Amino acid sequence: MRDVDEQPLSREDRLRRVGILCCSFWRNVTLYRALQNDIDALRLCTEPNPNQEFWTQIHSNFFDIAVIEWCKLFGNKKDTPASRLEKHHWRRIVEDESPFRQSLFTELAIDENDFEDIVDQMRTHRDKFAAHLDNDKTIYPPNFDIPSKAVKALCKYVYAEVSRDCLNWRGLPSANKIDEIEADLRRRAANLYNENIKLMPKI
Repeated sequence: MRDVDEQPLSREDRLRRVGILCCSFWRNVTLYRALQNDIDALRLCTEPNPNQEFWTQIHSNFFDIAVIEWCKLFGNKKDTPASRLEKHHWRRIVEDESPFRQSLFTELAIDENDFEDIVDQMRTHRDKFAAHLDNDKTIYPPNFDIPSKAVKALCKYVYAEVSRDCLNWRGLPSANKIDEIEADLRRRAANLYNENIKLMPKI
């Protein structure tokens, strides 16, 4: 039940929540890729072992959560009315849309039509397989390369809008630490996967 005294989010709170979604996205993508892109680590999902069900499930979860989080930030089409945008969609927080849009497409080296295709791919996976389960028999998993760059571009905007000290104080990493934290997470995930590979039955 909604608290009648609940106050609307301030711009600072909205920016912080966007930052949280950005971080959640890249954490899940990093952990997914650390497993998906390592042939040996992927054996935890594809070969019989006592924890195969666990590894298969989290592998799928990392992917699905990354898609869902991304759609909260970018999952509306360009002609979606402002009143129907996701609560934390980039158009709700970026005060001057046109320069950000152009900067984003330049950084991603794509045009608006290309980006709309990516939005369609991410929304399709979210709507048909992650948030719901439709009757489609084949999954066409979206590629995370450009979506990841889009999230980092939005992260830069958030950090430019709110002071680094404020973000640190409220539990988000500082802007110059994101790549470092991502690399550390990838390393720790690889170590964990490798330790569990050693526990697999010898064939």
